[in-house]
Amino acid sequence: PAELRSNDAAEIHNVTADRPAVSTSKLSKNQKSQLENRIKQIESEIAALEEIVSGLSAQMASPEIAADFAKLNAIAEEHREAESKIRDLYAEWETSADALNS
Repeated sequence: PAELRSNDAAEIHNVTADRPAVSTSKLSKNQKSQLENRIKQIESEIAALEEIVSGLSAQMASPEIAADFAKLNAIAEEHREAESKIRDLYAEWETSADALNS
């Protein structure tokens, strides 16, 4: 489980690098294509993070982890971080989709 947790944290970081803001002005074909690609990437990142959250939730439900406050607290922090990244990605997805549809 400790290996899984550190791998999860690295993956959370890898799939959630900061992205530039999207302009909502008239878009060129290239910009539309870039937005479409980014939306697909966001969807993949969200799916990967949701898998991580699911795994972390399963770990937290384990009696062995639940009995160890330090381990439980560390996993819960990773869980909160992943959930926060998912919320950020959903917001970016919404902004990108709005820009694409305007």
